Amino acid sequence: MSHVAAALLAELSPVELRRFELVVEKHAPTLWRNPFVSSRWDGARYLAETVEWLGGMFLAWTFRAVIEVAQHYLEQHPEVLELSEEEQRRRAEQRQAEATALEAEAKEAKTAGDTARVVELLDRIELIQPDYRLSGGYELARIRDALRDQLPAQAAPAAG
Repeated sequence: MSHVAAALLAELSPVELRRFELVVEKHAPTLWRNPFVSSRWDGARYLAETVEWLGGMFLAWTFRAVIEVAQHYLEQHPEVLELSEEEQRRRAEQRQAEATALEAEAKEAKTAGDTARVVELLDRIELIQPDYRLSGGYELARIRDALRDQLPAQAAPAAG
């Protein structure tokens, strides 16, 4: 079972994997505190049933495969189940602070005309917080991709 789950997780891009990790981190502890959840398998099943939290990333997989992936992840990272609401909040605030600091650095790089650096920093933001919105509500991926298109082919960092 875990070989299949590990292989499926390996199919995800780094950004998809990060999005999955954040969904599990956000919802698994609450599910684990539910008195009707008595095992990691139960928790994994409830996570799989709420696949919309995952933004449809797993719609191509069978329901059983999603359960196996979630269960495998919880077995590899059991500490996620014990996260308190305070710790979840602290982690979210830390991600937001890191992303905001990187955005400020990206603005400086843009002002300096270093488009390749801006793209690199936006990629890093996306790996920290995949659904981060830039100042002004701009979609990070759209801005990054437009900037990447401006770069010479050899200078453009690979997409995340």
